[in-house]
Amino acid sequence: MSSEELFFYGLIAVIIGLGIPLLVLSIISMWSKHKALKLYANHIKATMNLPEVKKFIDKVRKPLIEVDEDKKKGQVIVIWKDSMRRGYNPSVWIYVDKYSVKPLKIQVYPETPYKKPSTRKLA
Repeated sequence: MSSEELFFYGLIAVIIGLGIPLLVLSIISMWSKHKALKLYANHIKATMNLPEVKKFIDKVRKPLIEVDEDKKKGQVIVIWKDSMRRGYNPSVWIYVDKYSVKPLKIQVYPETPYKKPSTRKLA
């Protein structure tokens, strides 16, 4: 074998060696996202018809949804934020009861940082 063939086979081995773990990690990531979406889909649906969220969706081009769970209080926190910006300004935080799937509190964070969010309690 020539040195060019040896280099070519070594390059193929490196590509396969790095490609398989990348494929496994992407499958695990997709599986975890699917599991989270399946678990919190009803909570996200409960927040979509709120006027604050509709206004936010109309204002922001690509909203990003984050979901967190407060196990002590039995609440699910659905965060609608701008995917094009870092941080949580602007964003809308909705606290939803975990079991009854009813929104409890809404916090709207303005675009300017260091301002207090406006809060509305629903329950």
